[in-house]
Amino acid sequence: MRAVHSRASLVVLLATVVASSALAPSAVAQQATPPAVMLDTTQMVSVSGAVYDSVARAPLADATVQLIEATQRQRLYSATTDSAGEFRIPQVRTGQYIVGFFHPNLDALGLEPPLRVVTISAPVVSLDLAIPGASRVLAAVCGARPAADSTGAMAGIVRNADNGTPVPSAKIIVSWTDLIVDQKGLHSERRRVPAQVRDDGSYTICGLPGDDQIVGSAEAVGRQTGLIQVQIPAGGIARRDFSLGDSTAVVAATATGPDNKAVLRGSARLSGTVRGPGKRPISGAKVLVWGTGLTATTDGEGKFTMDELPAGTVSVEARALGFLPTHTAVDLRSNKTAAVALSVDEQGTTLAPVSVFGKRSAGMKDLNGFLQRRQSGFGHYITAEDIQRRATISITDALRTTPGLRVNPGRLGYQVSVRGGCSPEVYLDGVHVYEGAENLDQFVRPEQVAGIEVYTGVAGAPMQFQSNGCGAIVVWTRR
Repeated sequence: MRAVHSRASLVVLLATVVASSALAPSAVAQQATPPAVMLDTTQMVSVSGAVYDSVARAPLADATVQLIEATQRQRLYSATTDSAGEFRIPQVRTGQYIVGFFHPNLDALGLEPPLRVVTISAPVVSLDLAIPGASRVLAAVCGARPAADSTGAMAGIVRNADNGTPVPSAKIIVSWTDLIVDQKGLHSERRRVPAQVRDDGSYTICGLPGDDQIVGSAEAVGRQTGLIQVQIPAGGIARRDFSLGDSTAVVAATATGPDNKAVLRGSARLSGTVRGPGKRPISGAKVLVWGTGLTATTDGEGKFTMDELPAGTVSVEARALGFLPTHTAVDLRSNKTAAVALSVDEQGTTLAPVSVFGKRSAGMKDLNGFLQRRQSGFGHYITAEDIQRRATISITDALRTTPGLRVNPGRLGYQVSVRGGCSPEVYLDGVHVYEGAENLDQFVRPEQVAGIEVYTGVAGAPMQFQSNGCGAIVVWTRR
């Protein structure tokens, strides 16, 4: 770690940098020499205060606050902030001191401790310290930006899940989807940015889309985290730490994921609750851990448990009928049980029922074609009965176990892809849906489906559903 909580480290730092009374990153601090002040050095006073993280907009707990004598550098006082970010040093000899604090959040942002010069003379002295605001930190770590630039950044530290040590060999991968308007019209492009962490395990990624959500993960040789959604503030910095499980902690790899690759298992456990409006327990909610294929269902008290999970940072999602899915990041450790509380407060929009009357059409013949093609053995077929038996909440839910398909979180929900990462074409009742694999859940609900046929390549797909070489997903609705 960059911040070594020792008297020697602060003395070395103060030998070259002394900040003005206004807090600022050392990268932009002005050098100053404290004036000589004659004080009664026999008097002892109480010093208290609070440390605030202006980037996270929250009190900074577990920060190490240090006061060191400004002239002789012989006296050093230290305290640690509590959960409210507050600290107190009851016996401090009067005099002039340089004040600073250490915290991993500073390391993650690539900043040295902000310093200030204070005079301790009154019976009780109050000191308020802070990590500077997001815009100042962003300028310090990412450089000057135009006034109209709304991009943000993401910073954090990658640690070993079980012992908390930095993982300097790790790499961060972030991705998002941009909407592009050009000669081709309106279309989307997938962005993917890798970044190597520093020697102390910290990283900073600049130029990310502000006021938008991205997907990030960390990886090292033989291990990787789950996919985590991160909201990037416009003109600010999002803090996201990752923990990586040790590959030797994996105890089984017998399950098979949607892309026919082994899904890792471990000795980590997870327990928690799912609650709705008014904090009432939600019974029958579905809880899943992205990338593991493992799910659980809440009991009558809204509680659930899961085991055989791999250590590291994972994304846990809860789904309940009538509510929009919610998710949160959880750090898991080998042979330990992590606790999580999930809330599904935001209700989904339910459209009023519409009755449609009409004649039998060619679409009904196509549905019969679904039943005939199902007998051929080509492709994979999901019936309405399959969907009902699995109690799926969305169409992508029904596709998760289909061999050759991958279901990952995307910009507006879940996106479906085949091996190699390309997107299959989507057809709804025989009509091609533009970029349907990106937003499949928005077009149809599970209870409306009569059948789904999936082709993960060109071979075996009917001629009318072959177009881009990445296969096709054909959804037939009830009539």
